[in-house]
Amino acid sequence: MKHSIMRLLITAILAGGCILAVPGHCHAKSETGAGQPDSTQTEANQPLKLTSHQTDFDIADGTYRITVFLAGGSGKASIASPAVLTVKDGKAVGRIVWSSPSYDYMKLGEEQYFPVNKEGNSAFEIPVTEFDREIVVTADTTAMSRPHEIEYTLTFVRASLKAESAGNVPLFTVVCALLLMAGSGGIFLYRRKKNKNEKN
Repeated sequence: MKHSIMRLLITAILAGGCILAVPGHCHAKSETGAGQPDSTQTEANQPLKLTSHQTDFDIADGTYRITVFLAGGSGKASIASPAVLTVKDGKAVGRIVWSSPSYDYMKLGEEQYFPVNKEGNSAFEIPVTEFDREIVVTADTTAMSRPHEIEYTLTFVRASLKAESAGNVPLFTVVCALLLMAGSGGIFLYRRKKNKNEKN
């Protein structure tokens, strides 16, 4: 009887912990609909012509998600947002994924960047030198009768920055693993105590 009660108790603990760790219970959803940067800040809204490769930021190393606004071109193209932003040693690199597989390179200033993927829509990893300010980039598309360079601007919204590690899946895995370990330890101790009592 005691053995059955112990098993039911451990099962309830495990089930309750896993439910709490299910996505949506532990973290609020990312707000990807952040508004455009304040247009009243005239200087901050001037398109940035890159003069340096990268800039140091006071952001901890890690992987983040950030809202990115695209402007320019014919208006038909789009990019995935939020985008992945990787920070290492104060240098930020953004992963830009286009809505088409027809972009064969991008240019920031004098630097040229090529796709980092071979299948699917064109994806590039480019340095992010500014937040909340338009950065002028050029993308070459092969979707037309001949390759054609198109000028766009990208705006990375710093207020939308969210650490990738805050995702729900890793927390779910960790919590369930800890609860399983605790449950296994409890069963082991219970059986050990029971065997000891039977011997006595």
